[in-house]
Amino acid sequence: MSFVASNAHEVSELGESLSALRVRHQTNYVRAGRDETSPVAYVATYWHEDQKRVFEAVKDQLTEPRRKRLEDLVLARSPIPKDILARMRATIRSGKSYEYLADRLNELDIVVGMRGGPWTPPKLLLALGFE
Repeated sequence: MSFVASNAHEVSELGESLSALRVRHQTNYVRAGRDETSPVAYVATYWHEDQKRVFEAVKDQLTEPRRKRLEDLVLARSPIPKDILARMRATIRSGKSYEYLADRLNELDIVVGMRGGPWTPPKLLLALGFE
């Protein structure tokens, strides 16, 4: 999760706001290929618990589509609950393919633990520990 800062003052404000929420963050400065319209930096948080904290702080201020996108981002980066992992493993053990399971998870809009983009067989192999 990152926030664009167009000047040093915004970098400072974003950092202070995130610190006030007890959110670990990192400032990534844009150096190469920058012009006057480019961002100065991106203030980012890479840790799931911190992203969740940001979501909780801002969710009531967002439009429904933006709230849903941010919630999905946080869910996608969260650990997969044990009950869902168990059902995923049971599906594979029953003889269904990883392709079938990926398609089914995407149809059901299960985003928890998928990291980014839709479920794919390689993501499932990683999530299930190469079963």
